[in-house]
Amino acid sequence: MLVPIQRMWDRAEIARQDSDMALFFHLMYAAEQLIKLACTGLIAALCDDVDRHKYRLSHRLVRADGLGEWYAVLDDILNGPASHCLLLEAKTEQRELTQRCSAGEWQHEAVVQIDACLRLFNPQREGFPFKLEGKRWFLHLTELRNRTRAHGATSPTLCSQLCPPLERSIRLISDNFSLFKREYAYLHKNLSGKYRVTKLSDTNSQFDVLKGSKVPQDLRSLKDGVYVHIGSPCQIDLLESDADATDFFFPNGAFTDSKYELISYLTDSTRTTDSAPYLVPTTALPRSETHGLGQLETQGRVFGNVPPTSAGYVNRTSLERDLREALLDDRHPVVTLVGRGGIGKTALALSVLHEIESSERFGATVWLSARDVDLLPEGPKLVSADVLSLKDMAKEFVRLMGPQEAKGKGFDAVAYLGGALAKSPIESPLLFAFDNFETVRGPGELYAFLDTHIRLPNKILITTRSRDFKADFPVDVTGMNEDESEQLISVVAGNLEINNVLTPEYRGELIRDSDGHPYIIKILLGEVAQAKKLVKVKRIVASKDKILDALFDRTYTSLSPAAKQVFLTMCNWRSTIPRLAVEAVMLRPANERMDAEGAIEELIRTSFVEEVIASDDNESLLSVPLAASEFGRRKLRASPVITAVQANTALLLNFGAGQKADATVGIAWRIERFFRSVAEKAARDASSIETHLPMMEFLAQRYARGWMLLARIYEESGLEDGPEKAKVYWRRYLEDIGASGDALFAWSEVARLCRITKDWIGEIHAIVELCSLDGATIQDVSDGLNRWNSVFKQQVLYMAGDERQILGGRLLHLFNQNSGAANATDCSRAAWVSLALHETDQAKEFVRMGLRRDPENEYCRKLAERLQIQDESLLSE
Repeated sequence: MLVPIQRMWDRAEIARQDSDMALFFHLMYAAEQLIKLACTGLIAALCDDVDRHKYRLSHRLVRADGLGEWYAVLDDILNGPASHCLLLEAKTEQRELTQRCSAGEWQHEAVVQIDACLRLFNPQREGFPFKLEGKRWFLHLTELRNRTRAHGATSPTLCSQLCPPLERSIRLISDNFSLFKREYAYLHKNLSGKYRVTKLSDTNSQFDVLKGSKVPQDLRSLKDGVYVHIGSPCQIDLLESDADATDFFFPNGAFTDSKYELISYLTDSTRTTDSAPYLVPTTALPRSETHGLGQLETQGRVFGNVPPTSAGYVNRTSLERDLREALLDDRHPVVTLVGRGGIGKTALALSVLHEIESSERFGATVWLSARDVDLLPEGPKLVSADVLSLKDMAKEFVRLMGPQEAKGKGFDAVAYLGGALAKSPIESPLLFAFDNFETVRGPGELYAFLDTHIRLPNKILITTRSRDFKADFPVDVTGMNEDESEQLISVVAGNLEINNVLTPEYRGELIRDSDGHPYIIKILLGEVAQAKKLVKVKRIVASKDKILDALFDRTYTSLSPAAKQVFLTMCNWRSTIPRLAVEAVMLRPANERMDAEGAIEELIRTSFVEEVIASDDNESLLSVPLAASEFGRRKLRASPVITAVQANTALLLNFGAGQKADATVGIAWRIERFFRSVAEKAARDASSIETHLPMMEFLAQRYARGWMLLARIYEESGLEDGPEKAKVYWRRYLEDIGASGDALFAWSEVARLCRITKDWIGEIHAIVELCSLDGATIQDVSDGLNRWNSVFKQQVLYMAGDERQILGGRLLHLFNQNSGAANATDCSRAAWVSLALHETDQAKEFVRMGLRRDPENEYCRKLAERLQIQDESLLSE
């Protein structure tokens, strides 16, 4: 049984112990919850369509102040205009409530029992037919509620009579209606990208696919909320709960321009929620300015329904060339224009499509638009999309092509479209253009269909804000360059008659702060024309909530939780930030574990973030365009992750502010600045090192000097284990740099720290490695021999004989290679090591070498006496 239904019955059982009147009213609560659960669940089973039936019915329910409206919506879903939008898998529920049932069937018995309740109020009530529909139960429920809770007082005696048939009736519905037997769950997407699935039904095995790390592509962008599985997870938008399933809230009317009421039948609690999603009228919307023409017309040398290029279009030479070449070649069957909303993808596509009309590459161009918002100079306006699903596209394509077989029985429009993608039904190839692909229903599934069937020489052009599919040829549409922006400003300013108002400085500010975004430039110039004076660019952008929503909200909603947190963090401090820094900060211990790299890739792919590569070190720098940043700041105000974002931002500040111009100097100085800031904090509070450690280690993995800086921080921290940890990080540094020039200093630091920590084996190893480097001098080798002697002579180190022999032997070998530069003292040190290794003859040779270079050297003379080397032999060769 569903959790909200089970809890309702539990509550009724408690009320049963109180009185029949209390039980009756709790049974009525249960019945009301059932009708709302049925309506909201069936609305979730409606497909989005061009007539917006799903929105129309939701729009009606949030305003409903009585159960009568809920029944009317239910009837519309089952028998009305919305019924053709029901998912195929939901036809079972439709059939259960619309088929005429005989005595003995649960639907018939449920209606009989609730009718028995009504007959207690009106014994002369009209009878009903022998067979009846299950939906009649919901109609009778509204009548019963009006007679009791809504308009009349109910006596205790009457309640005692009402409760038995009412309870039997409700149980028949709750126990048998297929919608209530389906699997339900509350889905919450963690920052890691995995879903937390809260079970709301007896089983939820169909949601198991969401629990692992390999979630199917088309299920990766599910929003938090209650879902019912009807073929696939369907969100119940009008039922609110939380990840702990603590309560369940349904619409309860009291609708205003800012909010509407929600009610819980389990706790009698009410609360309000934002009404903005349901403020758009349900009347028919006008068509888009870029809707396809009604029929295939002669356009140049081809047939097509491509709409005209928009007035005032400014040519984008480089992008037009790239797109034209991609469409005319014989290599890429699918070409995708991807970029932010309003960046000019559709205008660019129309310009190039009309340009290639003069070629004979294609015989026809078919334009299919899913655009549902027009970005007009006066602001965004909702419009009616031409197509929203594969079925819509297939029907429109068949209408345009008009094949004779379409008149035959059993004609399959989708199969016809698939066949045409593979082989053109006319003599010449076809070019399909799908505009606003991100607004179609199931874009991943639709793309899979197109990619499966398309065959060259036919081609597909897609325009989209987000690109989650592969195997296509992408053309990234970014902001206009300076020349294009200047030309656009001149065209728009000329139309608005404000050229005399604009100064060269303001033009530059406009281009810079808009990032060359053509729609934002048009909006800003419109504000200048309205004010008849220059106005601050940033202030205008921040005040245009509807425009920001139109440009970014749909894409933002589809972002993963990790991508949203990264985006909001970057918006909270608008600066050019090293990608490495962003990834590191997201490793802050208090943050939930997430795939920061994947989140950044998602933001780049959806054009929320721009990336430039630093020429000095080939590292990536990230920035958020002004409009996107202002949108993010507004989202942040009411975001539940605002505290985490503020903490992330505080860490990012340690990297220092930057601009796009910094791409020429690399990111090393900013990483070192971060380590310095940590060192300053550690000087005041050594425990802060552990807080920053995951971030510093991540940075060091990409920037080797970070290990060295981390070692210094630990050594200077005053922590008891500081030198030990410093050794570890010096060695990590050496692992990364190998035998480069800095290795000499690094090995010397390792040796020094080993001596401090009395790690004699580590010290000797470090000394030998130092002396083995190309830059090591004879003095380094000599000092190494001396330290080797000192350690073993004082017997502070026990080392296995073979390891001792190897290390000493390596030092002597290095000495021999550089002995020409050795002085007498150096030779004496080599002789002592030789003696320790029982290499007496070699020791004598080193003594002779030293005495030849300085006959008076006291160390060599003492060794000569010990080794009984005669004077005459000192001069012999």
